[in-house]
Amino acid sequence: MSAALLARRYAKALVRIGQERQLLERFQQDLERLERLLDTEKRLIPLLESPSIDPSCKEALLAGFENYLELTPEVRNLLRVLRKKGRFRLVTRIAQVFADESDEAQGIMRVRVDSATPLQPEQRLRLMKLLEHREGRTIIMSESCNPTLIGGLKVTLKSRILDGTVRVQLARMAEIIKEGKLSHGN
Repeated sequence: MSAALLARRYAKALVRIGQERQLLERFQQDLERLERLLDTEKRLIPLLESPSIDPSCKEALLAGFENYLELTPEVRNLLRVLRKKGRFRLVTRIAQVFADESDEAQGIMRVRVDSATPLQPEQRLRLMKLLEHREGRTIIMSESCNPTLIGGLKVTLKSRILDGTVRVQLARMAEIIKEGKLSHGN
């Protein structure tokens, strides 16, 4: 079975448990802390999957960082299963799939907005309401300023991009002019 499919199965199972126990947000926090630790301590996954290290040492290492991160019992159980099955390397992928599946279950859509200058509070609120109406979901928006956009907005919703930046509009106009598609009346 592929790593992506395995990660999806583990993530969906954790989402179901989170929904039943109303712990989705807490599980998400646990997985984010775990991802940060694994990103910082790159040797942890190879250590936990190494056949040359005694299983009791692996359990002690796992327990140590589970306690340090104050993980929920459910996330701890998931980590133990992954370690015992030699699938600990899936943790990051599981965390990413969990975030998507959890958002989906809660009716949340995360969007990224790139703009040439910071959005004003009223612009941000108006955009969020427009996107919530269009998508039928609660919008959680992250913003980034990119002066090369000149003006306008680029909104990324999962795999879709709504690009209304001046830079893109100018590029489109240049392409139209280059191809000679602009009529004299326009």
